[in-house]
Amino acid sequence: MPWSSAWSVAGETTSMPIFAGAARCRWVPGALSGLPGQSGVAYEHDLHRVSFARVWTGGTVAPRRLTEPAHPIQDLSHPYEQSFRLRERTGAYFMNLGRTLLFSPGDHARRVERALASPAATVVLDLEDGVAEGAAKEAARATIARALSSTRRTGLFVRVNGTGSPEQAADLAVLAPVLGHVTGIVVPKVESGKEVAQLGERLHEIERDLGIEPGSLLVVPVVETCAGLLAAPGIAAAPRVAALILGVLDLAAELGVSPVAGSGGLDHVRVHLAVAARAARLPAPADGPHPDLEDDEGLRRSSLASRALGFGGRVVLHPRQLEAVERAYAPTADEVLRARRVVEAAAAGAGSLRLPDGTFVDEPVIAWARAVLAETGEVTREHAPA
Repeated sequence: MPWSSAWSVAGETTSMPIFAGAARCRWVPGALSGLPGQSGVAYEHDLHRVSFARVWTGGTVAPRRLTEPAHPIQDLSHPYEQSFRLRERTGAYFMNLGRTLLFSPGDHARRVERALASPAATVVLDLEDGVAEGAAKEAARATIARALSSTRRTGLFVRVNGTGSPEQAADLAVLAPVLGHVTGIVVPKVESGKEVAQLGERLHEIERDLGIEPGSLLVVPVVETCAGLLAAPGIAAAPRVAALILGVLDLAAELGVSPVAGSGGLDHVRVHLAVAARAARLPAPADGPHPDLEDDEGLRRSSLASRALGFGGRVVLHPRQLEAVERAYAPTADEVLRARRVVEAAAAGAGSLRLPDGTFVDEPVIAWARAVLAETGEVTREHAPA
């Protein structure tokens, strides 16, 4: 689905992405209703004092000049609302990271090579915690730049250093020429939607220089501090955000609790982040890594507990963990069988109904069943809820 992004200042029209996550962003309902065959949402951003929109042109990509809307501008109290409306209308910024997110330190060329060749759903080449300060980070940037220049792997991200830091600026400066080969950026220790918007402005410059579609580089924030957790709704609703990751090790250390799912320490945190993600129309978030690489049974149990708390996958630190994590987050055989029965019963009736075992089934249960079967490929994604 092709999209065009445009903004108008002093009568000039230029391509740019939407900054839909700023706290004082305003939604203008119906501003584009006069454009035949098109739909979109117009915004006015208090920082830039411009109006701009993302418009599906039904086969062509062309910036459109915006006129002043006939409707009064409606102030929004929270960035949730405009992000919700944008995603509801367009499906923009949505992707599923899959069940396994394999992180690989960028300063080990052989590990990077193995990660890129792995069956992980998503690979994240790391420039932050996995790499020591100083010369090691410089070496990691060079290693990742070489790897990106030659790979055709999909589901590929780079974790840069924190927004606003000199290290992140250096990361993006070195990697900019090859970022067209990645799906997006993982950004650590995010504590506000404004941080994501700030990174998005830099990514827009890179997209412009590379000649790629504005907004195509996605952002996956890592929520791993108490401040970040409290700001999770705004972070989830921020521009370019495609999914969330819970940074369990840092957050557990800050709180003085266990990071292991099912242990009670961070279970309420996991539910909170899952709710924030879903409210912003994002997929289920990804959990952090299991802290013990040798604890296979603990990895299995904690992954099952994580899934029960609303997570769709987790960070993996070694390829040997991929199979166990993939199994733990996949629908069980019993769930698939039950989902089939629900969908079959729904196809045969209307409204609320009962299964042969007497279980009451209504629309939420049918939606769950279709989502389960979408994971197995038995129904298509467009017939399953986000």
